[in-house]
Amino acid sequence: MKIVEIKTYSPVYPVKDPFSNAMRTTRERAFGVVEVVTDAGITGWGEGATVPARRALDTQVIGRNPFDYEVIWEALHKAGTDPAGISAVDIALWDIMGKALKQPIHQLLGGAFRTRVQAYATGLFRRERADRTASLVEEARGYVDEGFKAMKMKVGFGPDYDVKNVAASAMTFSLRSMRIAVTTAAARLPWARGSRRTISSGSKSRSVPTTSKVTSRYGGR
Repeated sequence: MKIVEIKTYSPVYPVKDPFSNAMRTTRERAFGVVEVVTDAGITGWGEGATVPARRALDTQVIGRNPFDYEVIWEALHKAGTDPAGISAVDIALWDIMGKALKQPIHQLLGGAFRTRVQAYATGLFRRERADRTASLVEEARGYVDEGFKAMKMKVGFGPDYDVKNVAASAMTFSLRSMRIAVTTAAARLPWARGSRRTISSGSKSRSVPTTSKVTSRYGGR
C-alpha cells in the first residue's frame, strides 16, 4: 500500500463570543485537516493545529507505506515541520491502518486499559461581561446541572481576580463531590510564582500553590 495523494484544509472561523486566558484573547479559531489517500482506496483523516507545507508532504510522505508511520514522522520532523502539523498526518496514518486491518486504533496501540473515563467540562474563561463573576458562576452551575463531576478553569489574571472567581465558581458545587482544576501560565506571571492563595468554598478553605496546574477537591460526598 502506498500514499498517492494528500489534501490539506485550513478552516478559519470567527468566535461568536470571544474569550481570554492569561496569554491571549481568542476571536477566531483556526485548525488544520489532512486527508491522506492510498492506492488501496483507503483514505485517512487527521486533525492538528496546522498542516505541513506542501513541499514537505510531497517529498517526505507521498509514495510511502502508511504503516511506516514512525519513518514518516521522523522525515517530516527533520524537514522542519511543526509537530502540530505532523500530528495531523500521524492521525490520518493511524486512521488508514485501523481501516486496513479492520481494528479499532486502541487495539493497535496495545489494548484498552479502561472502557470508561471521567469527562470534565473545560471552560470558565474570562469574557467581556458587566459582571464577570456572576457569568462564571452561571456557567459553572450549568456544568453541574449537566452532570459533570469535574471542570477546568482558566486563571492568571491577577490574585484578586483569580481567588475571587475560583471561590465563587467552587460555591456552585459546595455540597457535591466535584473537582476543579485551575490552569495558568505561571512561569510568565510574576505574582503567581511561588505564592499561595486561600480558596474558600462554603465552610471549607484551602491554601493552594499557584503552580502551572492545581487540582483541588471541594465539597463532601
